[in-house]
Amino acid sequence: MFQYYPFLQSRGVELTTRALFGDEYLDLLYSKKSRWACVLKSYFRRFFVILYSSKKYDLVWLEKELFPWVPWSLEKWLFKVLSVPYVVDFDDAIFHQYDLHRFRIIRSLLGQKCDQVMQNSACFVAGNEYLAQRGRKAGARKIVKIPTVVSEKVFYPKNHEHPVPIIGWIGSMSTAIYLDKLYPVLRDLSKKYDFKFRVVGATLEWKDIPLECVPWSEEKEVSLIQSFDIGVMPLVDSPWEKGKCGFKLVQYMACGKPAVADSVGANVEIIEDGKNGYLVSDGPSWERTIENLLVNPQQQDEMGRRGRSRFQKYYSLESWQDFILKVFQEVSRV
Repeated sequence: MFQYYPFLQSRGVELTTRALFGDEYLDLLYSKKSRWACVLKSYFRRFFVILYSSKKYDLVWLEKELFPWVPWSLEKWLFKVLSVPYVVDFDDAIFHQYDLHRFRIIRSLLGQKCDQVMQNSACFVAGNEYLAQRGRKAGARKIVKIPTVVSEKVFYPKNHEHPVPIIGWIGSMSTAIYLDKLYPVLRDLSKKYDFKFRVVGATLEWKDIPLECVPWSEEKEVSLIQSFDIGVMPLVDSPWEKGKCGFKLVQYMACGKPAVADSVGANVEIIEDGKNGYLVSDGPSWERTIENLLVNPQQQDEMGRRGRSRFQKYYSLESWQDFILKVFQEVSRV
């Protein structure tokens, strides 16, 4: 969302950011230290923001929910206090952390919470069709689909010459679990072809594969993706993954890299199979597709060009800026 700020401000929109959690929370999360004191402090801060400062705004753009793990009955009262139209924005199927929870009491107390948040919003923004379907089922009065995007001026193609092809993935330790399904695929391919598997943002301890793990940083993110020859996005086919919005694919395509992904969630909306990337479903299809790209550099280039073209038309920041402004104008109380 921050990407849209310069454009919105240039059109006269005044913006204030009120994050629930800050850097302190993330530091504790990734260091696996206790977060309870930080969470409570963050909740109290948001509570008082709602009580004392929210009414001066014409619109609230809410990321998912006011208070995670708090029942709708309390949030309903706070939304009345807010008395400002709000847009709720979902780019993950977070409702499944409640309605599919292993404990019945959680399912009972919170299973329909996200639906209530959607239903009472002035507008529900869904990152893909699976999320939009949930909004329709919940009875949201206005639903728009806005994909995850990046700027075509920041993410752009740049050629690199490598001794061997680089198959790349970018993510975090929390999503690195999806790479497990690629281990046997890459192990078998490494017996026939020379390549390097570059993992950005996570650390793996794989043997028998030419592996390179690189820390993620905002400064190097684009250049690291530009260094890939093939970008991969494995997923499992389950309810949570259906809500994912294909951010990796958008990044790969923006940098002109051929993308290979499991046929799950937004991946099937982003990739036109065989035209600007490949959709696969199992180990053999993963192996065949990557092998085909490894031995056909010209196909890598052609797929990358087509992917870049589709990105510019449908998934670039620049192609969505006017639409975002229109949502602000239609929903705010001005």
